Amino acid sequence: MIQFGETIFYIDVEAFRNCILSEDSKNIGKNTSTEITKHHDHNGGLLSWDERIIQTEKDVELDSSKYDLMSRMIDVVLTYDSEDLDTSLGYERALDKASLPFKIAFNTLLNYGIIKEKE
Repeated sequence: MIQFGETIFYIDVEAFRNCILSEDSKNIGKNTSTEITKHHDHNGGLLSWDERIIQTEKDVELDSSKYDLMSRMIDVVLTYDSEDLDTSLGYERALDKASLPFKIAFNTLLNYGIIKEKE
């Protein structure tokens, strides 16, 4: 957890997971395909055909560029040396004196709901 004065923040792992899923993986469901088997006589004429519907679970696909970027921002936030920050006035004031990489990482993760304020 990250603490700025009276405000405590935490990383929401489920929000991180949802952020890095590809758009196709966000649509939960099954893949459906149809397999048709044709039966021919010895002259090549069609005797009959069978149709079979196949359903499989969708594979989870990650957006690797989002994963890399969000992981690096989490790393920046977790490894930031905050000893010089005066957090007694809240996180908005503490961010004024933080480094630019920390500000960008913290605000982006907060905006995406990956960092959340503990109630």
